[in-house]
Amino acid sequence: MKKWLVGFLILLITIIIVSVIFLLGNFKERYPASPLIKPFFEKPLDKYTIENLRKRGGIPSEITFSGNKFYYSSDGKKISGIINGATQSATVKPAILLLHGSADEGEYFPGFGTQKVAEVLAKNGYVTFAPDFLGYGESDPDGHRDDFENRFLTYTTNMDLIASICHAELVSASLANASVNSNKLRDPDLRQDDSCKLMLWGHSNGGQIALTILTILPAGRQVPTVLWNPVTKSFPYNILYYTDGYKDEGLWLRKATADFEKDYDVNKYSFDKYLDSIKAPIFIQQGEADEWVPVRWNRDFNFKFQILNFKLVYKEYVGADHNMVPKWNEAVKDTLNFFNNEK
Repeated sequence: MKKWLVGFLILLITIIIVSVIFLLGNFKERYPASPLIKPFFEKPLDKYTIENLRKRGGIPSEITFSGNKFYYSSDGKKISGIINGATQSATVKPAILLLHGSADEGEYFPGFGTQKVAEVLAKNGYVTFAPDFLGYGESDPDGHRDDFENRFLTYTTNMDLIASICHAELVSASLANASVNSNKLRDPDLRQDDSCKLMLWGHSNGGQIALTILTILPAGRQVPTVLWNPVTKSFPYNILYYTDGYKDEGLWLRKATADFEKDYDVNKYSFDKYLDSIKAPIFIQQGEADEWVPVRWNRDFNFKFQILNFKLVYKEYVGADHNMVPKWNEAVKDTLNFFNNEK
């Protein structure tokens, strides 16, 4: 009798569990945004898909200045950076956000990979912001043990910087012009404000970050962008390619990637699956002798992207390496000319 009862209870509990899962799944299809459903189906990194980052947008905070340094906050964390070409009191149009490539903490310094370009742009009337990503410079530590979340945070922190710069420009404009709509200053969602004429420049992995930001911004948003030797391969191949340079030859990262792919659809995190939303003018500058970003990557990317974005311009520099040496002067002159034509 007891065995029969135990068997019956086990069967009953199984039926109840299966029924609950079925009903929740059905409810999820009808009401995907319901707070009753999210705790059962949402995973920690779901919030970093391209679609969910579009919903989040950029969250502005006050930008403060100290000498040539600037500070702002993103999700409660302090971010530092170097500014060139502006006073401490206000940002001045046009502003260019400079995104550096990958760097070991031991070799990094504020302005790493961006300072020489920033100086040229500043001399020609631009304001440049070069942020220190979380864990670098005076920025707070990333605070996450998950390597993928640390990578995804480069999108949210830089989206928040864009929103902060645009908000600062609105404040400056309102002080100078009483006709500016003051209601905009109280609106935290500035994603649709196309009056903010921000531009982007990215090098190497910073190019990948810039492209991802362009897919997160509203479709059609005009953000002229220059990319030096950008990493344009799909995620997560674009990080696994570099594992031979790790001390463990990529053993840990390959395992972490396999674990990530068990729980998440990697296509939802890869900018190249959303290229049709990018309508901004883009200039890709590729060193023909680059050993870090193979020239074939951006030849292929140029061929694929030209079909979707007629505003894409692609140029190779014969003999130039990952840092555009020895064609750096030519490359930065072309960068300046592109921004001058687009501002």
